[in-house]
Amino acid sequence: MTQQGRLLDGNGSPVTGTHDLTFRIYTAQTGGSNLWEETVSVSFTNGYYTTSLGTDTLNNPLDDSILSAYPIYLELEVDTDGPLSP
Repeated sequence: MTQQGRLLDGNGSPVTGTHDLTFRIYTAQTGGSNLWEETVSVSFTNGYYTTSLGTDTLNNPLDDSILSAYPIYLELEVDTDGPLSP
């Protein structure tokens, strides 16, 4: 699954350079069960990034059993700074 977005820091400046992004899928907005997790190293240009999730189909697949659950929530963490909040 391709995931893309744009991240700005607390001052509103675009994130640049290479950062580790941890993506987690949960069953609830807060306090839900973690269904899936992956950390990828991503290069940012003017805050924009794109990456593919679930490419390790043998050891960490992002398959229909996870994506067909309802509802699911995607959490994003940059480096080890804790999850982002909306």
